[in-house]
Amino acid sequence: TGARIKAVLTGSAEGGSHSVFQQGAGRLAIDKAIDRTLVSEPVSVGLATQQWPHTDDTPVTKEVTYRNSGTADVTLDLSLAAPTGGDGQPAPAGFFT
Repeated sequence: TGARIKAVLTGSAEGGSHSVFQQGAGRLAIDKAIDRTLVSEPVSVGLATQQWPHTDDTPVTKEVTYRNSGTADVTLDLSLAAPTGGDGQPAPAGFFT
């Protein structure tokens, strides 16, 4: 399906020297996408914009499901590197959990 193709291409993209705001998911790696059996649903997550002055912000959560269409078990070791803001500084500790 179109959604599966998008998931495989996005999931196998390689990062570059720019931020996700500048380059998106990264550079397509077709050679890695061809044999890819693990995809995420949704493919990407948007957490919306919190409006200033942030006095009424509530935590935003999104669920991501990983699907393995292969025959071999897959073990995931998930981590998150806090992105940097427009000022180049990383997000405060505890911002992402």
